[in-house]
Amino acid sequence: METFSKSKKAFMTKLFTTIAEKVGYGSVLAFSKAFKQIEAMSPRKFILTFTGLNDL
Repeated sequence: METFSKSKKAFMTKLFTTIAEKVGYGSVLAFSKAFKQIEAMSPRKFILTFTGLNDL
């Protein structure tokens, strides 16, 4: 189960890095801060809430 958890974390990190780059942010931290200001939740929480990945 720990391996799955590590894989999920690695997937999320890669996802946010890719998104941040695609929308023009220089870092994941900058993207995360901007996202949180707009959506009132972190990108991770947003993904987990609206994709059902939290249920895995």
